[in-house]
Amino acid sequence: MKISRGVGVRPAMRRTGGLLCALACLLLSACESIHPDIVKGHTVGEAERAAASADAGREAVTQPAQDTTPERAPRPTAFYEPGTGIFVGTPVEQVRSVGEGNITLNFENTNLREVVKVILGDLLDVNYNVDPAVQGAVTLQTSNPLSKDDLIPTLELLLRMNGAALVTQGGLYNIVPRDSAVRGMLAPQLGNSGLALPRGFTVQVVPLSYIAAEEMQKILEPFTSPGNVVRVDTVRNLLILAGSGPELSRLLSTVRIFDVDWLAGMSVALFTPDFVDAETLSSELEIVFGDGGESPLSGLIHFVTLDRLNALLVITARPQYLEKVSEWVERLDRDSGGAGQRLFVYRVQNGKAADLATVLGEVFQSEGGSAVVAPPELAPGLAAMEISSPPRPPEGGAAAPAVVEGPRATVPSLVPAAVFGGEGVALTGGAPIRIIADEINNALVILATSLQYKQVEAALRRLDVSPQQVLVEATIAEITLKGDLKYGMEWFFSNQIGDKQGIGQLDLGAAGIGAIVPGFSYQIIDKAGAVRAVLNALADDSRLNVISSPSLMVLNNQTASIDVGDEVPITTQQQQATTGVSTVVNNIEYRNTGVLLSVTPRVNVGGLVIMDVEQEVSQVSTESEAGSLTPTISKRSITTSVAVQSGQTVVLGGLIREQKAVVRSGIPGLYNMPIIGPLFGTTSDEQIRTELVVLITPRAVHDSTDAAQVTEEFRSKMQSLRPLSIPKEEKSDKVEDGEPQRSWPRVGPDEGVTKPTESRTAPSGTVSEVAQDATQPAAIDWPDDALLLSRGSELTAD
Repeated sequence: MKISRGVGVRPAMRRTGGLLCALACLLLSACESIHPDIVKGHTVGEAERAAASADAGREAVTQPAQDTTPERAPRPTAFYEPGTGIFVGTPVEQVRSVGEGNITLNFENTNLREVVKVILGDLLDVNYNVDPAVQGAVTLQTSNPLSKDDLIPTLELLLRMNGAALVTQGGLYNIVPRDSAVRGMLAPQLGNSGLALPRGFTVQVVPLSYIAAEEMQKILEPFTSPGNVVRVDTVRNLLILAGSGPELSRLLSTVRIFDVDWLAGMSVALFTPDFVDAETLSSELEIVFGDGGESPLSGLIHFVTLDRLNALLVITARPQYLEKVSEWVERLDRDSGGAGQRLFVYRVQNGKAADLATVLGEVFQSEGGSAVVAPPELAPGLAAMEISSPPRPPEGGAAAPAVVEGPRATVPSLVPAAVFGGEGVALTGGAPIRIIADEINNALVILATSLQYKQVEAALRRLDVSPQQVLVEATIAEITLKGDLKYGMEWFFSNQIGDKQGIGQLDLGAAGIGAIVPGFSYQIIDKAGAVRAVLNALADDSRLNVISSPSLMVLNNQTASIDVGDEVPITTQQQQATTGVSTVVNNIEYRNTGVLLSVTPRVNVGGLVIMDVEQEVSQVSTESEAGSLTPTISKRSITTSVAVQSGQTVVLGGLIREQKAVVRSGIPGLYNMPIIGPLFGTTSDEQIRTELVVLITPRAVHDSTDAAQVTEEFRSKMQSLRPLSIPKEEKSDKVEDGEPQRSWPRVGPDEGVTKPTESRTAPSGTVSEVAQDATQPAAIDWPDDALLLSRGSELTAD
């Protein structure tokens, strides 16, 4: 059957149809020609290697033998896996229509709508619909007859040339503009389902197995036609394609070619050298194979060094190159004749060279061998000896014997006593290592082979690390036990405060504490916070005496001590001559008294601080005679080990001391007058009981950021100690609730109204006066870290 439209056949149209067929054949042949060459592969330099082997054989015959030492057997690698070398898949052959066609099309500048009517209506007898926006003209001539299966692809080609597309919906064929073919008219179909592509413009969802969707999109860009849709879903690794049947068939074939197991094609080997380090071996192999340069092999072989394992990872796309690399590893990994022990210097960064030398000496000790750590010492009765390596023999001569000076002795070789735990290292064989500590320059001088030094250096990198620090804040206070505290602080906390936690707030109204200290408030956070709050209240009642509140920074696992006090001379020995002049000789030692604090913190990974605490508060007893060289020292000390989280407070207490005192009280100014003073006062004996309480708060400082934060916090505390500057003339009348209120500047601790006084006479006769304000409480000595949120700045009086 022949269908002819328009003017007769033109030669130019015959050439156009031939070019289209030739282009399709070229695309198919190109797809079919990609894979065979890649799968087959090609051994580079095979002929050159054979020629080189032949030349080497001829040289072996003509040249005399220089070295008859047999080479060591090839050492197996830690991991060796050659790949397949396949990086592209096999293209799917295009299915061609079977049988000869009997339809001939001849269009010469024919309206596109007429062409659609002829193909869909007259030849295929199907229902179709043409969008009014579809316009165009078609010129087509078929030299060879077509079958019915070829009509739809031919029509889609003509529609694409005119910006239109064929979309099937059920049994209806819609001819619509290509731009609107996807929106609202198509349902996606799974691209790897194995089903035949439907007729017309469709959408295919292609899941990728081995290649990333974005990478596949870059590969498909040169093969896509205008109007095709290529979208990427990176989360699901999907590719979304939209186009006509022939276009999608071409794109899906390209996807099958490149979506292959790329890792299975790569060849990988892991080499562990015996005599050189992996980094040196890698640099030498890069010179041989030209990786990263202008060599033809650039990019085909990759060398990756693994310092932790002292291994070299080789990755290549060609299995034969992996064999070549293995051969060169065997050639380069050799202990040359002059590669003996060398002198290395390691600069210690964070620790002490002597400590590291001692640790390494203990690590590399074993039965029958020992590491040499400076300064070397000899046992009594033994003499030093010197062993030197034998010199190289002259060519053709015999080797000279080793020179041993001194008495004969057995010098054992150094072998490791144990292997480090975790990421540790072990030393294998070799000559004895000498590790000498240079304390002046804080360096280690190591005499070892290159391989031994690499292993020792790996251990030093794990030992020579920046140590942690701990900020220890301590408050040493003495509390006078009277009233509710007469049984001690521990009884008071157990029966008065207990384990209650929460937020406590005092009455800040005019009838409460606000009239005395406006704005005063505190918050109880935990038990340590509760103790601080109670101690602050005790300071208000003149029952708290803060002896010392030191803050010190100390390295982890190091001891820090603070000594504030006097050195008291004590006679420890007395000698007197029995004849002649009677001369008495005294041996005097000085005993530290006062506040002595020693803390050794240890911090673990979780932030728990374990502290060894030694606290002592001592003084010369008042019962000792003045000027005596054998005084009595009154001492209260605590020695314990505690564990507390970083930033929390631990309380140590319970050391109660009792002493007698004579207390005098009366009318101020009159009871101190001679003769008539007792008429205006009273004198009584009183038992004074005091308890020593120690509060310690450790804080772990891991790095410079923590140290800067601690410093800034301490600086802010110092800023808060600045007194408020209030002008003396500041005085104003305020009216609140219709009544005038007068505002006065805040009264300091040494200002205010007349204060009745109370004096106490200690057993030694010393008189101490304690001021008690009848209307204004004494100034509170707030610790730096007291839980004080706000303070009043003025006093308001009616």
